[in-house]
Amino acid sequence: MNQYVQLNQLTYHFSSISDTFVDEYAREYDIILFAPQTKPSQEQIKSLNNMCSCIKIIPESIYASMDCQLLFQFIESPMKTSEEKQYFTGFVHVMRDISRHRFVKVLVNSSVALGALMIVQALFSLILSLPLEAYQNFLDSSGLKSFFEIPIVVLSNSIGLIFSFVVAYQYRIDNKDKLFAGLLSMACYLLLIPIDVARQGSLTSIYTAMIDLQYMNSSGIFVAMISSLIFSKIYDYILRLKFLKDDLMKMAVSCVVVLTIYLCIRYIFMLTSYQNIFVYFNQFISMLLKPISEGVWGFAVFIFLSSLLYFIGIHGPQLIYTLILPLHTTIYYANITAFASNLPAPYPYWFLMPWVFMGGVGATLALNVLMIIKSKHTSTKTLGKLALMTSLFNINEPLIYGFPIVFNPFMFIPFTSIPLINLLICIIFMKLIPIVPFPTGAEISTYMPFGVGAMLTNNSWLGLLLCIGILIVDMCLYYPFFINYEKNNNHIMFNKNKK
Repeated sequence: MNQYVQLNQLTYHFSSISDTFVDEYAREYDIILFAPQTKPSQEQIKSLNNMCSCIKIIPESIYASMDCQLLFQFIESPMKTSEEKQYFTGFVHVMRDISRHRFVKVLVNSSVALGALMIVQALFSLILSLPLEAYQNFLDSSGLKSFFEIPIVVLSNSIGLIFSFVVAYQYRIDNKDKLFAGLLSMACYLLLIPIDVARQGSLTSIYTAMIDLQYMNSSGIFVAMISSLIFSKIYDYILRLKFLKDDLMKMAVSCVVVLTIYLCIRYIFMLTSYQNIFVYFNQFISMLLKPISEGVWGFAVFIFLSSLLYFIGIHGPQLIYTLILPLHTTIYYANITAFASNLPAPYPYWFLMPWVFMGGVGATLALNVLMIIKSKHTSTKTLGKLALMTSLFNINEPLIYGFPIVFNPFMFIPFTSIPLINLLICIIFMKLIPIVPFPTGAEISTYMPFGVGAMLTNNSWLGLLLCIGILIVDMCLYYPFFINYEKNNNHIMFNKNKK
């Protein structure tokens, strides 16, 4: 099946698992296909519908024929039942189509790798920002402060170059040439970077190349993303040329062609007033970031979009970080670079995450607590207890898909509006009535435990106190919607001993 996908350039990837373990992997896939001899029960289908948007049973005639073309026609055929249609109508249908595009999935997987680097930077930033005077004095006197700043500086000034490699690598992840593709994409990206070449001495052939690191840091994320996607498409096209039989020939031709194309792109921009592609895109990014950099409204839009897309079943990395990752990454590294240089954060409101998204997107920690102390259903209480540990670290997928929040009309209003209310509370008590100190500029990992991340972010125990206060407010706001849901919903009992 995957060979058929590659030959026809389809945006699918197939995995084969036993029907015994389908519940464990259902959330990782967009479509689940059952063989006719393993037809699931209605109870299993209902359970899987909470985890996967499309479940189909392959007809016996198609299964017996082993015809890939017929199978894909069956997969892409319109949904038959009203239960299936609800996932593929209107806006949801469009958003799911976008999230399944190959480029989108590539950027999603690449953002995961980039997120790992963010965690590393956050760790070193945390080491530098512990609010202990004796500890800070020790860092200064021992020289460890400068030492721990090295990974922050190195990673922040190479993130664009790394991204150009990872995107091409993920695009060819199922092929044996993925490493070569990533390296060649990185070479193409380097060709676009302005380089000052100086010759040492009039009689020598030794040259010194100087690269401005500003083109390799977060300001180059947009160029890296577009460059690597264009490269991947060109490289993929070259490999499909029929007259290139040998793998070595394909690699040699692809090197010559793509490097020539990128040299031409560089030359074209040299003829313009921008001088290079980075200046052009930086001006474009500045235009997009203007509403965010000017105040809180851009951050509020980001909060609302995050909650809205999660609500319709599209996990944040599936679309949010595809559309907003370059902007968010630019903001992140601009803030962390300013902190490392002892400068004010250029985008200060983005430091309010520990108070806005307590428990994860939608501020679901309050809902998790209500499930434990107020629910009358055993399964809901059990889920709440199991999910509490992850919620304390701002990971709420068990609630998003297990409660569920996805497509739950009772939860739409609180899930999308409460984070905005949390933002308003922060503005009131940090700006209008400055009781709680505003964040210092230290970038703290979003996976820090409840309250701890807040205290480290604003270097004050009042940060924890504000978290507790906001949690109580959130519980009051979630409560009427939660109770209404409990009364009106025909609760699905996951305990097989109950009906």
